[in-house]
Amino acid sequence: MGRVGGVAGVLFATLCIVGIARAQQTPSTPFIEAQRAEARGDYHRAETLYDQAFTSDSTNTAALFGRARMRSWLGAFPDAIRDYQSGLKREPDNPQASSGLAWTYAWSHHFDEARSQFEHLAKIEPYYLDARKGLAYVDLWRGNAKAARRQFEQLSREDQGNPEYVLAIAQAAYLEGDLPAAHAAYAEALKLKPGFEAARSGLQATETAQVQRSPALTLLGGSTDESGESHAGLRFAQLSMQVTGDLRLWIIHDRGLAFDVFAPDGRELSASTTTVGGFYNYSPHLAARLEVGERKLPDETDPVVTGEQVFFVSGTTIPKVGFWWTHGKQNNQWVVDASVFHRLSNSFSLEPAVYVGDDGINKEYRGAVLGTYETRAHLQLGLGYAAGSKEQTVGGSRSVNRLFGNVSWPVNNRLTVLFYGWRESDQGLPTQTVLALGATVYL
Repeated sequence: MGRVGGVAGVLFATLCIVGIARAQQTPSTPFIEAQRAEARGDYHRAETLYDQAFTSDSTNTAALFGRARMRSWLGAFPDAIRDYQSGLKREPDNPQASSGLAWTYAWSHHFDEARSQFEHLAKIEPYYLDARKGLAYVDLWRGNAKAARRQFEQLSREDQGNPEYVLAIAQAAYLEGDLPAAHAAYAEALKLKPGFEAARSGLQATETAQVQRSPALTLLGGSTDESGESHAGLRFAQLSMQVTGDLRLWIIHDRGLAFDVFAPDGRELSASTTTVGGFYNYSPHLAARLEVGERKLPDETDPVVTGEQVFFVSGTTIPKVGFWWTHGKQNNQWVVDASVFHRLSNSFSLEPAVYVGDDGINKEYRGAVLGTYETRAHLQLGLGYAAGSKEQTVGGSRSVNRLFGNVSWPVNNRLTVLFYGWRESDQGLPTQTVLALGATVYL
């Protein structure tokens, strides 16, 4: 009996020593330090420590999920997705991990995968509000403003006074074009959370958009010079109006400014083009511009049609395909173009383009690129260059190039000062220069 008691005593003492050792070691493990770093907001260090914890113990799923969470918050979305997927194979019904994976998909614009994951989360945790919130944000970020607004309004009724939901309602209303509702919701969000910067900037943007719903008049006066022969006066006039959030209409009179396309009448001193048109966003990712009118030349007046299809692939990449067409006395004349607007940063964007045209005498091919710089005050400075060749039916090929630029300076919500200019050199022909200065005023 004494021997048994002695053995039991030894075992008990051993267990106590092991327990004390574990208690002493636990606070110093990488996993605990990672949690502390995460709590402090030091996500880079937390990611490193979670990685160490998982590397040393591959059964530590909590460390794997911690590393996934840090990678997601740090913007390393592909790595975070792989970690979440590996962890969910072990714990397929872990609601926090399912939510983390769904949000990571959403933040990285994988909206189909995000929706599927949020729907799975709603099934395994029917009362988990994060799933409904995530589905609403997926619709908002996809541009499905009506569906997003309806969901956030329901969430706001269930959680009254939550400024995040009120802000999302404002954002959805703004996307819908319901500016009064957006203005009211932004103001409410700012009242619920004073100093809420997203609500403050949204309120300012809405007030600007409300002004821009007024009719806008653009006038540009300037001169055209060709080998010393100068023509001055009104070069461009436009009356436009943002009818809804998705539709803008205008009427344009262009006396040879032609800063948008390399249409043949843009290189004619005595030409003018008058068109009516509009720009319509007919889906979250598609929009189109269409103009019809006439151009007047010294000895004829011809119908003109021009248009453009815009693809909103993402917020930073926007492909476009356009055309210009007229029917002259003797032949059809046309230009087709394709370009890709790409935002490199918050301040700088590039737009390369290609143009192919035929004016009945020349077949023309050009490549162009436009770089635009925008300051924090929204002053825009653009500079571009185009080069190509003309192939004549008789007379062979000759080179042609154009240097062009623009400035847009918003003085206030109602007044923007504008400058456009271009200089074109056509081999064997006089160089032509067009300069125009004016403004857009919201009436």
